[in-house]
Amino acid sequence: MSLESLFPLYPAAVVIPIFSVSAILLEIPPFIWHVRNRNFAAICMICWFFAIQLTYVINPIIWPRDNTFEWYDGKGLCDLEIRVLLGANVGIPGCITCIVLRLAAILNTQSKNFSKTRVNPRNRKVMEFFLCIGFPIFYIIIYYLVQSDRYDIFAITGCDWQVDRSWPSVVLILIWPLVITTFNAYLACLILIRMYKYRRNFATIMTSASTTKSRFNRLLCISILLIFAVLPLAVASLVYIATQEFHGFSWNDVHYVNWGPRMIPTNGQLAHWDSIIAIISGYILFLAFGLGNDALDMYKQWGRKLGLARIFPSLNATGSSKNTSAMTSAASRARLVTSGMMESKASKEADTPTSPHSTAHRSYRLSSIAFGKDKTPRSSTDHQDSEV
Repeated sequence: MSLESLFPLYPAAVVIPIFSVSAILLEIPPFIWHVRNRNFAAICMICWFFAIQLTYVINPIIWPRDNTFEWYDGKGLCDLEIRVLLGANVGIPGCITCIVLRLAAILNTQSKNFSKTRVNPRNRKVMEFFLCIGFPIFYIIIYYLVQSDRYDIFAITGCDWQVDRSWPSVVLILIWPLVITTFNAYLACLILIRMYKYRRNFATIMTSASTTKSRFNRLLCISILLIFAVLPLAVASLVYIATQEFHGFSWNDVHYVNWGPRMIPTNGQLAHWDSIIAIISGYILFLAFGLGNDALDMYKQWGRKLGLARIFPSLNATGSSKNTSAMTSAASRARLVTSGMMESKASKEADTPTSPHSTAHRSYRLSSIAFGKDKTPRSSTDHQDSEV
């Protein structure tokens, strides 16, 4: 009997790389679009997904069967991959935090600093760098303290990281994805409440923030979907380790002499569902950002550069939507200023002592929202620096 019949090629080892490659290709247009708009958090989030999906392109090809005695031991490759997968555990939730914080700030119309959301972009950039890159790197470094095995290798999914069954593993590693994702869920709920509260002025608020309802809704939807995807995994990981028998932490026991990889057959089953979630997330990112008007204009621009406009004349029709958008934005700003002037005038004519202050403050808020605190029109670079 041949080895091929004893250790068959599992279908998942063929399907997962194909869909992972397709997810990577579909994420390229949204990635380019976010690079052009300088959306750092969204760029980092897509990069984390790129890294995970690339892992699941490589691993099923290397370990497609249960013939563990012939397996590559993964040295070098798995050392890198487990750190990428580990960093993504907090990197992706951190990117979502940056996105939903920005969305919540846009709808925070009661804040005195609402008109100053872009006054100090340096602090926002520092926070985004820390949550998207800095904290994942620190997370990877401290993982070594509780790293019980060099890595495990499962059939199909390949390399996986392991932690010691002790309380430092919970405090240092396992709890943080749950903490960050729970905070993201709170922010998402807060955004939905504010959307309902300001539903009548929603379009005006979007215009004042140099964005559109479509972009805002797409970012919110992708954030909520990813929260629902990450939160159960974070809970399941914590519950699983909590149900295991704990022991006291010992450095010598954790980092023992035979600290080598373990090779584990799976009988064609997936050791975990991270690969499936990463693939689905890639398709969702494309549906959210790869089919919008901005993305379609980008595709048309690529077609013109390739000379396809001679065959498809419709590729030249891209200016109308931009002109319409500019006219709509100008009209909205004009309505804001007119409304602010009318309310200011009404406040001066009021008889009650408290009414002028209240109405004047609202008038100042509306005019400052439309043009910034100095009441000068926003530049085009402000639109590019916007998170959404």
